[in-house]
Amino acid sequence: MYDLNPPANPSSSPAPAGAALAPPAAAQPIFPVMDSQRGAWIAGVLLILILAFYAFVLSAFYEPAHPGVDQNGYMATARYIVENHRINTVVQDPLQFVGRMMIQTPDGKIYAKYPPGVGALGAVLRLLFDPSATYLVDPLCAVVALFFAYLLFRRMLDPFLSLIGVIWLAFNPITMLYADDANSHGAALCFTVIGFWGLLSWWQKGGVWRGIIGGLALGFCASIRYTEFLWSIPLLFVLLIQWRSARRHILECFAVGAAFALPIGALAVLNWVSFGAPWRTGYYFCGEQTGFAWSYLFSGTSGGPGDQGNWQTFIEQFESIGLFLLFPLALAGLVRLYWSHWKLALALSLWVVPSVTVYLFYYWDPDNDFNTGYLRFFLDVFPALIMVAIWFLSRAAGAGGAARAVTVGLLTMLGVGYGSYIIAPRMLAQQAGKLAMLQTSRVIQDNIKPGSVIFADEQTCNYLDTLGGYTLYSTALFTPGTIDRFAMVADHVGPISLQKARADVYEKLLGYFLPNGGWESKTLVELHNMELNIAARAWADHKEVYYLVPASQIWPIVPRTAYTQIDRLAVWTPVQAAASMQITMQRRQPQMQGFGQRGGGRFQGAQGLLQRGQFQGNMILVELKPTDSGASAAVTHKPVSPHS
Repeated sequence: MYDLNPPANPSSSPAPAGAALAPPAAAQPIFPVMDSQRGAWIAGVLLILILAFYAFVLSAFYEPAHPGVDQNGYMATARYIVENHRINTVVQDPLQFVGRMMIQTPDGKIYAKYPPGVGALGAVLRLLFDPSATYLVDPLCAVVALFFAYLLFRRMLDPFLSLIGVIWLAFNPITMLYADDANSHGAALCFTVIGFWGLLSWWQKGGVWRGIIGGLALGFCASIRYTEFLWSIPLLFVLLIQWRSARRHILECFAVGAAFALPIGALAVLNWVSFGAPWRTGYYFCGEQTGFAWSYLFSGTSGGPGDQGNWQTFIEQFESIGLFLLFPLALAGLVRLYWSHWKLALALSLWVVPSVTVYLFYYWDPDNDFNTGYLRFFLDVFPALIMVAIWFLSRAAGAGGAARAVTVGLLTMLGVGYGSYIIAPRMLAQQAGKLAMLQTSRVIQDNIKPGSVIFADEQTCNYLDTLGGYTLYSTALFTPGTIDRFAMVADHVGPISLQKARADVYEKLLGYFLPNGGWESKTLVELHNMELNIAARAWADHKEVYYLVPASQIWPIVPRTAYTQIDRLAVWTPVQAAASMQITMQRRQPQMQGFGQRGGGRFQGAQGLLQRGQFQGNMILVELKPTDSGASAAVTHKPVSPHS
């Protein structure tokens, strides 16, 4: 059953006279393993235990928050769908916070440049539970992906080896990190695995319902990551093989193809309505459709001396943290599979090669040694490579059950142990950032009324924007020096992550064009005046205004005039990475220093405490208030210099 060599050809010697004709040689099997139920129930029990343990591991690191800019794009879309019943929003003030991964169309609507699939999944969870439930998308999808990965691996492997494949996929560093990242990769992996399980199962065993599930899942992948439209290539190949070999009726093939086309068509219509053409995406507004070139393959993104090409980054990172120990086995196994099962080998190649090729030519490539940011683009092809690698390893280890079990088991222990070891510090660091966001949200919910205006750093705004309920402004927009980057974006030629049209707006509002063609930002006093105008409009609408800043930066960041006062609300120490696990075990309660009730008087003595470094390293939440009922007076007086 596991022989590496195909069956020998029958003898070509003529049959004896009068002898019955021998049946013709059987055609080459498409799949290496028949779908046997031998040992399946034991494997099923072990699979449940593995999934339960994996869910437990993810829960130890899970926090329903994230300060990242990519995560803001996906999670804010979920909020738009629930609150606005559409995938966009509109802001009244061009300086109001909008995440960097958002684009603004000519009609003023704000969209995430990403496809809306993750947002739709998050919206379902948000409707069923609460806003924080949107962050469950990736963990839930990761566990579901492992379940279907077992079913997928059974197309080529026996139950024992399929479980080994699940373990390799589950504890791969890339899978572990992005199984709880509020990004697109967990969901994309899930629907990719479901899709190829359905497609290959239909190919192997029939049952049009399997093919329809596969087609729908593969089609939906494109609404999670646009590049997953490439799954149409292996799908079309399988449909062609099924039709030409008369294994499946033409109507079955049509049903599977239509299932794939249905979500693709819906996405095309949505893009047409949103961006003006079925093929146009949010990336168009950042010029990122031009971000694929030969130069990135050979010389990286900057093109400077010593800047390695994507091909080198790909090989180095795949061998070290992507598919440690398995990568060369996967390549050898794929070549070997052509010898005995070329149709399946070609289908898997069409799954892997186009996707890998696209990202080898992609402009976004961090080329440091340990970086998961580039390898995440290849996560969706990991199941195919893992499946082929284990198939090849098991056969190379020999037909003996004991020898094969020892070889595969030891290699799995080494690979999984190494992967878990190198990714754990990254997951702890990521958890600390999430815990800091949760601390912040609890302080805000306890002290600030919904609808208030909040000035905060960009990472905090990324997270609070996904929850909704407040009007946000990034303090980075009102700090000289930090806004210079918008001028750089506005002058940039080529693909870039921030929309140039938005950078142009910031450039005009926050600085001046010089006679020599240059640009410089407004002074701190001028920027503070802009903040006070925002505050005055909020006070006129009977809204409160707050600043959430590091205590050491309160005076440079918070504007002060003779017509404003500061009420203190809370001070707390942000979570550090080393303490994140301990805080998790203590139910993650923020350590607060009370400042009295909201609106309970002037911030008496606070300036002296801050100048003495009393709150160094802490975060502070303060309310900015007018000194009298005439809130507009706050903007008629120049702010006090931060050095006074």
